Amino acid sequence: ANGLEEAVIWGTSVNVNLSMEVFHRFINEHEGYPPRLAFIRRTQEYHLSLNCQELASFAGCRRLYNQLIHYPQEIVPIMDLVVHKEFIRRFGAEAEEDQAGNRIQVRPYNLQEVHKLRDLDPSNIDQL
Repeated sequence: ANGLEEAVIWGTSVNVNLSMEVFHRFINEHEGYPPRLAFIRRTQEYHLSLNCQELASFAGCRRLYNQLIHYPQEIVPIMDLVVHKEFIRRFGAEAEEDQAGNRIQVRPYNLQEVHKLRDLDPSNIDQL
């Protein structure tokens, strides 16, 4: 195994390359996401709403969902990068120029568990 395969985010169990690979497979194989990338290209509105219920129930993505909940500050930028790379792969350098420095932002919503703000504990800081 090469060193890149084992790259983890300090203080977590997040394997960066594995997380990227799993999310890449999700956005390519889930029926709803390739059309959303085309929609972003057409509208030039650079955000991708990520339905977390779909992520959690997609084969092989449960661990990524759990990492998203526990380490959102680490996982969301990884997702942003994967979506950006896939967008450029699909639509080419012209699409990157059209972005004018705007990166696509992944916006997670529809979590499996929702807590009221007043019910949160200090241990919930930095989690979704």
